[in-house]
Amino acid sequence: MTRFVVHHVGARFGSTPFEVPARFASGIDLVLFDADEDCVDGLLEQGGPGGERRRIVAACLADADGEVEFRLTVNASASSLLEPSEASRGFVQPIFGIDWDVARCATVIERRRIHACRLDTLLAARPDIPPPDFLSLDTQGSESAIIAGASEAIRTNVIGLIVEVEFIDLYERVPRFGVIAGQLEEAGFHFAGFRHMIDAQASRQPIGRRSDGFPVAADALFLRRIDCTSGPECAGSLLRLAFASVVFGFLDHAFAALDAAAAPALEPAQPDWLAFLARLQQIALAEPRLFLPRFPDILPAHEIRRFAREPDITRWPGMMDTRAWQSEQELRDGSVHDTLDRLELVGDTPIEAHLRDHGFAELADRTNLCRRDQAHKLRRFLSGSM
Repeated sequence: MTRFVVHHVGARFGSTPFEVPARFASGIDLVLFDADEDCVDGLLEQGGPGGERRRIVAACLADADGEVEFRLTVNASASSLLEPSEASRGFVQPIFGIDWDVARCATVIERRRIHACRLDTLLAARPDIPPPDFLSLDTQGSESAIIAGASEAIRTNVIGLIVEVEFIDLYERVPRFGVIAGQLEEAGFHFAGFRHMIDAQASRQPIGRRSDGFPVAADALFLRRIDCTSGPECAGSLLRLAFASVVFGFLDHAFAALDAAAAPALEPAQPDWLAFLARLQQIALAEPRLFLPRFPDILPAHEIRRFAREPDITRWPGMMDTRAWQSEQELRDGSVHDTLDRLELVGDTPIEAHLRDHGFAELADRTNLCRRDQAHKLRRFLSGSM
């Protein structure tokens, strides 16, 4: 259970959106899939960017096993199992100092009959390929079909996905974002946001007559819900979910997964990503815990009607009673105001320092800012102001 396995499907250029600090790369297994055999040699020559173990698989993944038509296009990265749509006509993407005509880039130059298979079928036939902990899909419209063909792997193993989704019909009958979001919500995942928006200009204008383009596609991140994490190695899945949550900047979800998994023990042979989580949990357990008061717990029943009628939000604190909350906090961790003094300090907490020391500087900065902002606002609320 110690290695973290990432599958990236549609890997023509060899990159993957699951980016980790270099120190963790040796604990990552990266499996790259592409339906176009012509790009495999280039992937092999490219090598690994960060020291992870890489495997290249020439395979077309779909929702059924059988022969399909694969359409190669002028811009090879637009190659797809689906027919290009006229809906993209007129859109251009300014990249590298030139305009890429979206519709003409997807002009089909060759049609190949190739064998497609479900990921579940492939994994059953190829025990040498480890099942994915994280699944990344960039396959120009066939992402929903691949998810359907990987239902068993997703149910038992996958703790997160990045899926390229579309907002216009770049291909005929392409499932748009809402379809894929519903598909993965039903499978037990939270939609965790867009990681990369793909914009295009809806008309071709000269330089100086442009600003923002319209969103036509995006990379959508999904992370498994804690209560839907199950399987023969539930604790292992939760630890992987915790690590992925840190990688993508969702620290609360990481701690919820760690709490559900119980603290991993520090062992000499652990990969760095597991040792990092074990130490993170140890540090967190040694820190005081100050929860924000929760509404409506702190609104007395006799104030509900007055609260509903009051348009001036600066009067809200005066209607709420935090005495029970404060007593509970002080019984467990001492003076609330002393804790707030520490939480408002500009320097890093031990948790933030641990994140920063392991290459998660941006997450450490965001955690630091969020901590100080919430502590400051809580102090103001307790003083009767907002």
